[in-house]
Amino acid sequence: MNRSELIAQAKQTDLVALLSHLGYQVKTVGRLHTIEEHDSVRIYDRKSWVRFSTGKGGSQIDWLEKMEDNSFEEAVQYLLEFQGYKMDERELDALYRRHYTNEMFEQYNNRKPEFRPRNIVNPAQQQKKEKKPFALPPRANSQKRLFGYLCTGRGLSYETVKKFLSAGIIYLSEQNNVVFVGRDPSGVARYASLRGTGNTGFRGDVESSNKLQYGFNLYRDKSDTVVVTEASIDLMSYYDLTKDENSSLLAMGMCSDNPLEKYLEDHSDITHIKFLLDSDGPGSKATKQLTEKYQSSEWSEKGYTVEDIRYPRMPVGCKDVNELLQYCNSHSEEIPLVSSYFLSGKLPELTVPVGKSQESMLIELMKSALAEQNAMLMQLDQLSRSGEDVDLSEVDQIFGACNALYQLCVKAGLHPPLPGETWEAKEPTVEALPSERMMKPPPAQSGVQKVPSQKPHKVRRM
Repeated sequence: MNRSELIAQAKQTDLVALLSHLGYQVKTVGRLHTIEEHDSVRIYDRKSWVRFSTGKGGSQIDWLEKMEDNSFEEAVQYLLEFQGYKMDERELDALYRRHYTNEMFEQYNNRKPEFRPRNIVNPAQQQKKEKKPFALPPRANSQKRLFGYLCTGRGLSYETVKKFLSAGIIYLSEQNNVVFVGRDPSGVARYASLRGTGNTGFRGDVESSNKLQYGFNLYRDKSDTVVVTEASIDLMSYYDLTKDENSSLLAMGMCSDNPLEKYLEDHSDITHIKFLLDSDGPGSKATKQLTEKYQSSEWSEKGYTVEDIRYPRMPVGCKDVNELLQYCNSHSEEIPLVSSYFLSGKLPELTVPVGKSQESMLIELMKSALAEQNAMLMQLDQLSRSGEDVDLSEVDQIFGACNALYQLCVKAGLHPPLPGETWEAKEPTVEALPSERMMKPPPAQSGVQKVPSQKPHKVRRM
């Protein structure tokens, strides 16, 4: 290989495996990795890193240069040796030659020096660190802080926290971390994740956890259904909203479905899978991929059926089940709708309280949705004037909610107004309304985009 090819090959090194090999204590933070020695480090895609406390970052080569005090060439050579690739004399010449003039290179060719990284050990000589056996952290004498964090901080009810605590799958450790335990069918703990109850936002896994096969779970005898979430708190939030005693529950701890495959292998009575992953981009992508996988012939022939039960009317700013629970705690009228959809996959028919007509109920709902939309438009206008970046995904959600309510109003014989119009109940019409009258959400946007400066939006007063 020439010099460019050697460098490209070195950058294929698994950075997480490299750091573990160098003796660092690697742990996960959500979907990323970090190390205990430098907790501000975040590792992306197992190939790049950033240390937020210093602003340093880069590739695997940059780590060995900036964090281990090696030259560029020494770092490349070490990474290749770590992969098991031994360079020949010609490749060593190609890697190091740019530092030599013609005269110096002639002398260099006569006696090849031995290049080794200075502050790291030769991979062939380094002994692999002995792995500690998995053990749950010691339990705190008092569990009051557990209830304070989960009930006050995350919106869970006292009854829900008590139920999971009694099941032996959550508790507070002596270090004041919430421990979420994943047990095998015989009840033996195989995995545990940690969530800090302080202001640091700490999260991680207990050392030597078998995360690739087990997740936080609650098994129900004689149940043919499992509800699958990403995070443990999302799973508890699902139960809090539904009080579902008929389904088994599994939090994978990631978007990968390795724990789900193991769970289905261990529990052959389960045939129906309900996915309740996050409603953000990665969650939607994972839901699509997993739904397609378990609907494929390989799995459908085994009798599995799949359902995506993510709530279609997710409030603005909510991306997961716990955020939805906290929203419902202050909007109690939404709880029956959410619970019904999670359990049956359908929204209940609109119920009309005594003394109110269906039309008046729809009008109130539409007014509330439009008020949120107008507030969003005013906020966008202010941000655009200040030149700040805004996330347009929330705009998609609120416009989508308005569009859904618009359709309900049309079915009820109402012609909801567009900006500049007034409310007026009309007779149902047979003809479809012109498409330009419908409040459709804007085209899908990706990421955070700059909203161009524009004139203030006209806000209709209710």
